[in-house]
Amino acid sequence: MIITHINMETTFSKIAEFIIQELGNFRKPLNKNTTLDKDLGLAGDDAGEFMSLFFREFSIETKNFDFEKHFVLEGFSLINFSALFKKSKQKNTKYIPITLGHLEKVAIEKVWTSPTVA
Repeated sequence: MIITHINMETTFSKIAEFIIQELGNFRKPLNKNTTLDKDLGLAGDDAGEFMSLFFREFSIETKNFDFEKHFVLEGFSLINFSALFKKSKQKNTKYIPITLGHLEKVAIEKVWTSPTVA
């Protein structure tokens, strides 16, 4: 049991170091409740690139990862243009936040699972 606790703390430290390396320092300290979207400001292409790097760095199986469940898309496309003329799906979507604690769990298990909504 103690080994798991030490392993989890080490894993969290590695994730925090990875975030600082990829995104820079933040005013608030990183903790297990820090969210990628609201606290770290990740969205769209930046979020996609970060998650791709995270999955590669920690050797995560990603077949169950659905980007649109967790992040706002960005950029302009014909799909986004058509949304101007009808009810936009993104405006009504409730995104499931990803916390650093969840990234820690995924890094330990080596397979992506969606966070549970509280």
